[in-house]
Amino acid sequence: MKRIIGLLIVAALGFYVAWPAWSGYQLKGALDRKDVATVARKIDFPSVRQSLEPVVTREVASGMDSYLGGLGPLAGMFGPMLKKEYGPKVVEATLATLLTPENVVKLYAEKDDARAAAERIVMEELNRPGGVFSGLFGGGKSGDSGVGNVLDKMKVPGGFSESLGGKLGGILGNAGGGGTPGGGAALGGGQMPDIKAVITAMIEQARAKRAAKMSTEATAPKAGSGGGFGVSNIKKFGFNGPLAMEVGVAASGASPKPDLVAELAFKGADWKLTRLVPGQ
Repeated sequence: MKRIIGLLIVAALGFYVAWPAWSGYQLKGALDRKDVATVARKIDFPSVRQSLEPVVTREVASGMDSYLGGLGPLAGMFGPMLKKEYGPKVVEATLATLLTPENVVKLYAEKDDARAAAERIVMEELNRPGGVFSGLFGGGKSGDSGVGNVLDKMKVPGGFSESLGGKLGGILGNAGGGGTPGGGAALGGGQMPDIKAVITAMIEQARAKRAAKMSTEATAPKAGSGGGFGVSNIKKFGFNGPLAMEVGVAASGASPKPDLVAELAFKGADWKLTRLVPGQ
């Protein structure tokens, strides 16, 4: 009986400790070697995209609010429609662009400035004909691109046949130049803002804010990192059911909370990365 219990303990340790650790080690090695095929096997990309969707949704909503807020009070007339129509599509396209085996390898290679790398990858995809974002810009027909397409679906109250897009385009074109870089270009010429211009402006604003923040931090005293990565960097560990576990890690061992929570789950006869949640 003791022998059986001992064998069960060894098997459990192998399954829940040695195997996940080995799988994580293989993933780390694959990222270091830029082994795209192994990265594809070790990450459940649909699950990871789903776990990051709330974070990207907040980022996109914040970026759209910031962009629209610089266009003046008239932006409130189309802002909610823009967010409702395009917000989820931008989130989906962003996740589909960044979370591929090839782009995860690129992001890992530039982990010291991953956010800038992510923005660059999104911009490259945004400007690629037939890319993931191309579906946001319509099928090439007149009126199929930009917010004008959303407003064209809404008729002016009172039975007028003219669309809101046609009536408000010129007004917003004249009002859109103040406060936001690129605002006049996005709204000028009697055109409603194209979602491509909106995304571009959002990224430019994010870059400007990050540059300002880095400039401020450069003059502030920096706390020591506390050495390399060790047990003190692990801030959370637990099981999410019989076949899933999560670990929260922080860049600094002195930090009270994790910077990132990762989940490993046993799927497809292997332990894979299935969830990533940035710390709040």
